[in-house]
Amino acid sequence: MFTSKELNAFICTAEEKSITLAANRLCLTPPSVCSMVKKLEKRINRILFIRIDGEMILTSDGLALFNCSLLHYKGIKGSGEKTTDFAEKATLYLY
Repeated sequence: MFTSKELNAFICTAEEKSITLAANRLCLTPPSVCSMVKKLEKRINRILFIRIDGEMILTSDGLALFNCSLLHYKGIKGSGEKTTDFAEKATLYLY
């Protein structure tokens, strides 16, 4: 199993096509993002990116994981935000 941090690092790297840009977006260092992506690759025993001229290109396995996980991951994050919005608007009465 992989962590949501690893999945988030993978998704950001895929979207940005760059470890450095993904790290900036996540407020992390490039080595930590690279490490998370490598851990994910090792856990699932698949190469997710090929590195060409400094650009991170998804492999077919990487693209499959990206397409499969993106909607689910974004949906989970969105659910948390909706729950927070609801909690902020809720009124609690104690008797």
